[in-house]
Amino acid sequence: MAKAIPTGPFPEKLERHPRIDRDGDLLTIHDLRATRFPPGERPQVHWTTEQFDLQELTNMWFLLNYFSGFRGLAHAMLSFEFADGRVITPSVEIRPVVGQVYSAVKGFVKSYGLAYVWSTEADALLYRTFTKGGRSNETVHMLEATVTHSALMSIFSAAVDRTNQLYDQPEWYNSSSNSCSTNVFGVLEAALPGPRKTPLRAKTPGYLPGFLAKQGMIKMNGTLEETMERGLVSDRVAELGDVDNLSNLLRNRPGHTRS
Repeated sequence: MAKAIPTGPFPEKLERHPRIDRDGDLLTIHDLRATRFPPGERPQVHWTTEQFDLQELTNMWFLLNYFSGFRGLAHAMLSFEFADGRVITPSVEIRPVVGQVYSAVKGFVKSYGLAYVWSTEADALLYRTFTKGGRSNETVHMLEATVTHSALMSIFSAAVDRTNQLYDQPEWYNSSSNSCSTNVFGVLEAALPGPRKTPLRAKTPGYLPGFLAKQGMIKMNGTLEETMERGLVSDRVAELGDVDNLSNLLRNRPGHTRS
């Protein structure tokens, strides 16, 4: 008999699994997480339902969160921008029951459920910038994608389809075969035409930027090392904190509202 995927209770920020309804190009995301981070207080988790129009997509960014001394160990996410200034981030996460903590080793066996968490980008960035005791030691790099609008719509749609697939049929997380980076590759490969030879090393999240650079999928600002350095946003996120227009301030577009 197959080992059953745990059903909870889950930590507050992972207690809901999003689902997404689609009507043509109009998508309704249920249980979009929009956590607030009052200074000196514990995060206040909020869930909302929001609508998005695929035609209003304007850009995509790769977010790389490094949290270990081993360069290959990182967390990879996508962020999608819309014309109205909203920026949302689907993130592939383990879904541990209360009391479980992440271990890459345990991730090779059936220890954690897998979930797509859709949130505001501010939520995703602030969770990785602050810990219970204050500023974390993690770094986050933001890399701008170079894809056509058609490809952008296809990638977003593939992430939606994968989210709904997991909502209907839960899966186990696996550190090598069903992780954040393999799911990022999965939605890219599902959306972009033609065969794409992907070396195993590239599917290790920390080495994803090198692969993206070789594929011409990120906007380069000098060498890869210089591009990564210029894309480092964690210090700026910590400086700004929980402000209503965090994502757009990071992009030097202060006129939009919270995203």
